[in-house]
Amino acid sequence: MKVLCMLSGFGKGSGGHFHSLNNITRALHGYKDIDIDIVSIGNVTSPILKDHPRFLGNLEFKWYAFLSLDRKLRKILKGTRPDVVHCYDGGTALLMMMLPIFRNTRIIHTRCGGANERFFRSPGAAYGDFVQS
Repeated sequence: MKVLCMLSGFGKGSGGHFHSLNNITRALHGYKDIDIDIVSIGNVTSPILKDHPRFLGNLEFKWYAFLSLDRKLRKILKGTRPDVVHCYDGGTALLMMMLPIFRNTRIIHTRCGGANERFFRSPGAAYGDFVQS
């Protein structure tokens, strides 16, 4: 099984989600039935993941250039051809579900590590209106 692990790096890139992903993928690395690759999305490359043997890199991403991420991910998917995309934070899972390239790909989400999202903006909500998850 080929798994593409993804998470967002918009802060320091060293929170609990990064540690969870690092530990889980290192423990699974070497199993012959599992092929894992890691990609982060955001404005920072994680110091925790940068030396990981399966880390493919960080995709620079700005919310106003949403569809450019689709083009960047197409290049990665050509090389990895994952059976499953495993997201380690809610924002990345939601983003992957919205991108056309992942329409026929299984996406799973693990809530792990540090604080998880408690609120998110509803797409039709006025600025400042939030919905509790």
